[in-house]
Amino acid sequence: MDTDNLKLFLYLANIENYEDKVLEFRERLLDRNKNFIKEKQDIEFEKKL
Repeated sequence: MDTDNLKLFLYLANIENYEDKVLEFRERLLDRNKNFIKEKQDIEFEKKL
C-alpha cells in the first residue's frame, strides 16, 4: 500500500488527524530508507576493503 492509498483509507475510516498520521508515517518511512541506504553503502564499502 502506498502512502496515498493509506491516506485515503484513513480518511474513509473516519480516523481523526489522518493527515498528521500519514505525514508521520512518511517521515518514518523516509528515515528507514535513509538508514537502509547507509547500511547498504557501509556493507559495500566493507566488501571493497
